[in-house]
Amino acid sequence: MKRLLALLMAGAMLLLPTFTACSDSDAATTTAETTPMVTDAPVTTPTDPKDATYDSITLGGVALSEYKIVYAPDEFARVKKTYRDSFDYGETHYDKLIAVELATVLQKMTGVTVSVVPDTEAESEHEILIGMTSRSQSTDNASVASNAYAYRIAMNGGKLCVNGGSAAATYHALDALYAEFAAQNSKAVSIAADYSKRDSADLITVACVGDSITEGYGCANGTYCSYPAILQRILWKDFVIINYGVSGKTMRED
Repeated sequence: MKRLLALLMAGAMLLLPTFTACSDSDAATTTAETTPMVTDAPVTTPTDPKDATYDSITLGGVALSEYKIVYAPDEFARVKKTYRDSFDYGETHYDKLIAVELATVLQKMTGVTVSVVPDTEAESEHEILIGMTSRSQSTDNASVASNAYAYRIAMNGGKLCVNGGSAAATYHALDALYAEFAAQNSKAVSIAADYSKRDSADLITVACVGDSITEGYGCANGTYCSYPAILQRILWKDFVIINYGVSGKTMRED
């Protein structure tokens, strides 16, 4: 009897690891089935800085509401008058277009309406100058004029000056201004009285290569009425069009 009991106990000891393994396996299976899967949080698309809203914007310590936006004259005004506006093909008063867009964005950001005026209007103490205006501060900010891609934004004597070597560069200087506001991560943003930023815009260059048709033969002002010039007016915000046309030239095999 004792021997039989000993054999039964030995058999039970041999079966115990099997039961334990089965129990652990079942537990692991149950845990895997009942624990919810953890997924990564959805990626949030960065907000366009132009869509941000602020309680206040100050420029050189002065509230935005004290400012006017002043734009430079249309550089093609004289040429358009010569042609009696027969070669319109798109708006050429880029600085005015930029000024109006800036006013629209600032109004959306703050609720403040900033007036937009030509530089022929009497000068006021606090102005945002777009392009090469008649104000002396614009001249001080003109060092980028030779580079079609470059722009500069600077506070100067109560004026916020925005200049670019091309209309497209001036236009994208505003993107840098909006990004400056957003980087402050505050509902009350400001531009310091000594603020200055110099950078270049990411523009696309288009080279127009050809003969007299490209150069603008027969047109008294090829910079205005040649087809590359018209293309520049259509694509002015993001492109620099270069006219490499030369009258009388042709492609040859020899």
